[in-house]
Amino acid sequence: MQGGYLEAGADCRVGLSWVNGDVQEGRPVQPEGGVVLSTKLMTRAGRAYLKGGCDHLSESYFQLALNKATDALKQFKLSLNSDILDSSSSQVITIMKTLRSDAEVGLTDVKKYREALTKARKFLMATGVVKDVGNVTELNAKAGMDLLKNTVLSLSPGGSEGGGIMTRTMAVRGMWAEMIKFSEKVRQGEEACRASEASEQGVRTPAGATTKHFRTSHRGHHTV
Repeated sequence: MQGGYLEAGADCRVGLSWVNGDVQEGRPVQPEGGVVLSTKLMTRAGRAYLKGGCDHLSESYFQLALNKATDALKQFKLSLNSDILDSSSSQVITIMKTLRSDAEVGLTDVKKYREALTKARKFLMATGVVKDVGNVTELNAKAGMDLLKNTVLSLSPGGSEGGGIMTRTMAVRGMWAEMIKFSEKVRQGEEACRASEASEQGVRTPAGATTKHFRTSHRGHHTV
């Protein structure tokens, strides 16, 4: 849901504050809590922040998850005959290896997002779209829009910069139907988010409420 990415990241951060993610001697590691749960929350926070367009926060949490998983696996390797691993040790090790892989993929996705956004911005600045000065070169504009659609908005559907550039590009190219459809999708995501938040708080949302102007859900939000 487009409006809930940063909220999901914030929920993961709250969860982390309640979990002891350290591997402790004398206390067997379980597959549903402790270091396993804390690493899982870190990877989910990283993914949520990337989807919300906060690539720096995303990178931080993916890196934390990678470090946590790598350190835990090293401790497990040194402690196979100790009391921190029990009969579920094989399952725990498998889960931690998967989480380490998830964190590595996440860091790769952050890099892909940044590189694609930079390339798209260059294409569209060359055509005048980003600066709104006209003189659109069709080939560059199409290349920029393809990068936005296939990579930037795929990895970060709630990010403000990619969505804003896409909307301006559509407007300059006269793609009014596509722009309206894209803007409507964003609006529906915003309304779904508000309805979800109101439901959690026991507050009813007025029927048919709409946003008057196109905007992405997380404009200017880079922290929670």
